[in-house]
Amino acid sequence: MSNNEIWRQAVEWLIACKVLEQHNTLTAAEAEAKDLAFALRDGVVLCNLAHKLYNRSLDYTKICKKTTMSQFYCIENIKLFLDACVRIFNMKPENLFEPEELYNFTNFSKVLSVLSQMSHSEICKRFNIEPFPRTYRCNSAFIHDNEEEVYRKLVDEADKDYDDENKIYDVGPQKIEEEDVGGSNVDQIYDSLFCHKNFNDEIYTSKYDKWKQFIPKEQKDHVIKEILDTEIHFTNEVLTNIINYFYLPLRNDLTHDEHTKVFSNMADIQKLHAGFLVELEKAVYLTTGIDKRKTLDLHRKRIGDVFVDFKFQFLKHYKVYIINSMNSREFLSILETSRSDIREKIKEYSKKSRTPQFRLQDLLCIPAQRIMKYHLLLKDLLKKISLNDVLERESIEKSIEASEDINEYLNEAKRDFENRVELKKIYDSIYDMAFGDKIDFIDYGRQVKDGEVKFADSRESGKLKNRHVFVFDKIMLVCKAQRYNTFTYKTCYLLSNYKVIDDLEPQGKMNTLSRKFNTTSGLSFYLIENGYTINNKSDDCNDHNTTSSVNYIQICCKSLNQREQWMRSIIQAQENVCPKKAIENGHIIEYKTFKDIVTCSFCDKFLKGLYYQGYKCECCELIFHRECLMNNRKCPGRPKSFINNNAGFARRQTFSGSLGEIVTAITTTTSPDPHVLNFKENDKIEVVEIKNDGLFVGRLVTRPNKMGLVHPTTVKKCKIMPSNISRASSLQISNFNTPPSTHRRQQSSQSILNGRKQSTNNLEMTGHEYYKEIWYVGTIDREKARDKLVNCQEGTFLVRWSNNQKKYVISLKTEDHVKHMIVENISRNVVCLCNSRVFGNLKELIEFYKVNSLSECFTGLYTTLKTPLLKTKLYRVTQNFDREHCPEFDFTDSRFLSMSQGDIVTLVDLIGEEKYWWMGEINGRVGFFPIQYVSEVVDGEKKDEEVGTESDEGTFSMSSMQNDIPTMID
Repeated sequence: MSNNEIWRQAVEWLIACKVLEQHNTLTAAEAEAKDLAFALRDGVVLCNLAHKLYNRSLDYTKICKKTTMSQFYCIENIKLFLDACVRIFNMKPENLFEPEELYNFTNFSKVLSVLSQMSHSEICKRFNIEPFPRTYRCNSAFIHDNEEEVYRKLVDEADKDYDDENKIYDVGPQKIEEEDVGGSNVDQIYDSLFCHKNFNDEIYTSKYDKWKQFIPKEQKDHVIKEILDTEIHFTNEVLTNIINYFYLPLRNDLTHDEHTKVFSNMADIQKLHAGFLVELEKAVYLTTGIDKRKTLDLHRKRIGDVFVDFKFQFLKHYKVYIINSMNSREFLSILETSRSDIREKIKEYSKKSRTPQFRLQDLLCIPAQRIMKYHLLLKDLLKKISLNDVLERESIEKSIEASEDINEYLNEAKRDFENRVELKKIYDSIYDMAFGDKIDFIDYGRQVKDGEVKFADSRESGKLKNRHVFVFDKIMLVCKAQRYNTFTYKTCYLLSNYKVIDDLEPQGKMNTLSRKFNTTSGLSFYLIENGYTINNKSDDCNDHNTTSSVNYIQICCKSLNQREQWMRSIIQAQENVCPKKAIENGHIIEYKTFKDIVTCSFCDKFLKGLYYQGYKCECCELIFHRECLMNNRKCPGRPKSFINNNAGFARRQTFSGSLGEIVTAITTTTSPDPHVLNFKENDKIEVVEIKNDGLFVGRLVTRPNKMGLVHPTTVKKCKIMPSNISRASSLQISNFNTPPSTHRRQQSSQSILNGRKQSTNNLEMTGHEYYKEIWYVGTIDREKARDKLVNCQEGTFLVRWSNNQKKYVISLKTEDHVKHMIVENISRNVVCLCNSRVFGNLKELIEFYKVNSLSECFTGLYTTLKTPLLKTKLYRVTQNFDREHCPEFDFTDSRFLSMSQGDIVTLVDLIGEEKYWWMGEINGRVGFFPIQYVSEVVDGEKKDEEVGTESDEGTFSMSSMQNDIPTMID
């Protein structure tokens, strides 16, 4: 045997069995064994094979055909096939392969062996199809060693996935329609029923005398005649036949529930078409001239208008009928098999009916076929209508659009129904679920992807473990795989709480977890909790911020292709729930299931399916398809955003609370929109930003990284301290306010500047000289410093204290980026940026590099420290912040800085700025104060500036600061 001969023989046999197309990529000279392996991998071709060879070998309705992104469904299909091999083809279980052996390509030789056994089975011999190989022996030795080596190497291909997905499906597995399962083709039955020679003249009562005499004169008349003739036949013959000979008689033989399961709302369907037929007749008679009444052409009801008028009624009744009919045929077959009395009754009624040649199961499929054919008839009619007949063409075009809209809805509803069944399989396969008994996976959206990966959570050990992950629109389920495609539940994540990143920055001082993450291969990607940012690595950076407190999820894949697929799938799931374009357009949307049939506010077509059909904006209350939402204009319910120096004042008017205030939730709020804050009753929420539309951005006190939009009606005021004032900050302030002594004064000033306990190698200072310097901004981190400087002019700088490095850092805006330079402390009273030049203290260093180039320390940095970021360190209090005016705060706590209107406060530290709080000093008292209660004092205006006036200049004025701070939603 030559190389690959066995798998090529298998391809020829599968083509002979009519489960692969005659001409496909597998028969090409350049085809490889892996092409067949990928063609069989999802189990669909194998299930088709079993069904073709033996009609009842498996339950064809259980085959999942959408397996592209789901390992679970592929395995389920393979299990169906293997079960049929044992039950129907009498194969021994020990001679079969495991489902995972096919999916992972770990034993493809055994897969070929099973197909070979099937080709030699007694069932297959009935079809006179030549088996393979001709010299078959019931063991794996029929494959030569050189060929076996090819199959063993396939395991490497499984990890690579298949880049060209279209190539997989070029093999063209021949489609086996669901309608064929019962042994008859519904399309053929429909064509037979609606063939004109089979029409019963009795359906044309005396009221159709004029119609029977109608002779088509134009091409369009022939199509019009076909439309009305087939509708008369369908209503008066087919539906009446079902009602009179099956529906009504079986009422006496079946229980109410059984009768409903078989016939669903068939009576409503019959009444609907009876009313539709009356209106269609009127329109046809007017169009063809049978009705001679004179009407204004503009107001005459045309044929197309009738279809449009019945659009909602058709969908209302057929939605129920088609969904129920998906189970009715199977239920009817079970009844006939299990109850001989019902079987005999149905045979009796069938002989009396007008269509004894067709089974009841087949007749019940005809209404669904009829509703799906309307658009084809109308398209034929449109082709025959003159281009000059504008009104008639417009009417038919609208009716075609309406009919196609109905078909798309019904098809999507059918898919959603099938998807619900498939999701139930996943639910039943997972043990130890922590969601409760009444969970429905549908609540979490459609499944996007699943499969085996290596998984790690930084909150746990951080060690990568083999896990099976299911991704839905809203959640990600993590499970441990067991045998037979079952799983044990491990944990679950709400996807809206995370963002996908492709890599983490290598850390300067990595802790154990960071080291584990960053030393893995490039096949990983990460999910980071919203509210955290990843530092962008810079070549010139010598100031690192650790991220050990940030929660990560690491997902490690087997190949780059898999990595990209997983990243795309999770991002797509997040986009499904909350499209970014909708947020950009100002919509506050909810991914929503509409119980009633609704239409899109933009295109006026149905939102299709049974669940999560589209989106509703909470602001403008409009409803959208995803596509329409992406193309729609900005939300009309939200005022256009604008920049105003008094924006802070305007915001305070729309919401009675104040920035930094702590409020209590009076109700539980849950929303799939990641921009809305989810919280429980009695949760404490800090007011972070007040929006123009009356909402505010809130932050959970217990989980400060969780922020989102809050409606004022869901909260109430309470007396509690701001969450951003930490114990460490309290210690800084208490130390600062300690009665003067030389030692305590030095210690307290260092604690303010450092934000932590003074270390022995830090700079020594006298008094509070640095915090009073205009270039010093306190303990902000690298990322915030970059944000402050990135849009400034070249040479703008600030000095900050790095809690990570325990050193001062100069952040400087250069021509194209922000550079961070650590001030090294060589020894007591000796500091420098490089060894070539040292200074006695930080102030001397700053003054020197204000006039001398930094290039002596940093190659290519031909600039100086030109302009401090701050314009002032002095701020005037514009409104009282004390016990009398702000009773919700406990001013006996030293963390609050009590202020009176007109006081001058010196800025000590920008700590807490992202939450609209600063640390300041008034007459030796230090504490936190709300930013919006002060305005800056510039250029000696301390005495002359009018009390209460807010300056519109300065980087850190009230108005500019509030405009500069990034929105908390992101």
